[in-house]
Amino acid sequence: MGADVRLVEITDENREAVCALRVHPSQERFVGSVPSSLADAAKTPEAEPWYRAVCAGDEPVGFVMLSWNVPPGRPGIIGPYFLWRLLIDGRHQGRGYGRAALDAVVELIRADGAAELLTSHQPDGDGPGPFYHKYGFEPTGEVDNGEPVLRLRLTTRPGMRTTPPRPVDVAAVFPELAAYRRDAVRLHPRRGRPSAWESSMGGPMVWPAEPWPHCATHEAPLVPILQIFERQVPELPFPHGTDVLQVLWCAFDHPDTWTVRTEIFWRDSAGLGPVTPPMPLWADEDYLPAPCVLHPERVVDYPSWDLPSAVWDVLEPRLTQLEMETGWSYQHHLSVSPGVKVGGYPTWTQEADWPGCPGCSNPMAHLLTVGSAEFDGGSWQTWLPVEDTPASGTVLDLDLPARTASQSAPGLMLGDMGGVYLFECLTCPDRPFEQRFDCS
Repeated sequence: MGADVRLVEITDENREAVCALRVHPSQERFVGSVPSSLADAAKTPEAEPWYRAVCAGDEPVGFVMLSWNVPPGRPGIIGPYFLWRLLIDGRHQGRGYGRAALDAVVELIRADGAAELLTSHQPDGDGPGPFYHKYGFEPTGEVDNGEPVLRLRLTTRPGMRTTPPRPVDVAAVFPELAAYRRDAVRLHPRRGRPSAWESSMGGPMVWPAEPWPHCATHEAPLVPILQIFERQVPELPFPHGTDVLQVLWCAFDHPDTWTVRTEIFWRDSAGLGPVTPPMPLWADEDYLPAPCVLHPERVVDYPSWDLPSAVWDVLEPRLTQLEMETGWSYQHHLSVSPGVKVGGYPTWTQEADWPGCPGCSNPMAHLLTVGSAEFDGGSWQTWLPVEDTPASGTVLDLDLPARTASQSAPGLMLGDMGGVYLFECLTCPDRPFEQRFDCS
């Protein structure tokens, strides 16, 4: 229902209905009413107030007010973009209208050139703080009239990396593969300075009030690998009541895996806070990712090693002919997206080793892949993002630092250009988890 939300100017025709909107009585201490908000706007023109009714279809369901692009130097005014009021009528709460209204606001101020959106809230556990944190706001450390000020960074957007269109329409040329199509999300980690409240790889995390986990085998603290918020990658199978996935591993080889050993945590970010985790001494540098921001991109995978042998036997002559005529290899250029990704197929470098659930024996679901590189010397033509491609069109014209920045920004080397593959059973209530690893 939130998809139908519109931000509508308040006019004589709708003013009465908008002013009649009320939050639940228990929420009245956290947010001013619509009439008081309009009065504040009239009394404070220097705050550049901008307000709209939040409408679902033609029905007003809420109200939003901002300070819009306030010039610097105005005493007592926080800006340039400050979320002053956001309320959803109590009768319409729980339907996603608040988030949808904030989505609409963010798109508008982004289009206006905003780099961040600020807000504040009363420091009460029953207040709107958890809502803002889940959306992606983070504390600035500042306080305004007793209220902590939060910041939503707008400079990093999903979709900042774009995989080139496949040079061959796989499902059209090979209709036998259409049934094996799977959606995936390439995460495109790139070095940066993510905050604890952002999705990231190798970056800071938010954590509950409990000790940081350690590996019992090596008596070493686990290393942050991935933190993914639902707001950025809703395709992940988040258990009810959670909105962030955290992946950690022990950065030492283990005899049962021949590589790192991974742990995963599904959490509700409302109960978390920033943490500075301890780092292990003498860990393998190849297992320690550099801090990276993520740029999720939706792509389509087709199976390579996971393609049933009977189907492969039928298709192999035609796939070979395609490669001879066009130079496009199904395995390298057309099938499985490489790198760090959610969903799709594992980017196996050897025969598939898909685990079964130890509880119900059903095949487990591929959760995510952590690969050593986004492309290699043979696959870059179809997997190097458009934004990272030099004007000449060939990766060979990139110097080593530029190539490394897009090919393997986190700096991981898992075996010989291998990957770690994580699986979960989505049938069993306790969601058993398994790890696999392979390399060239």
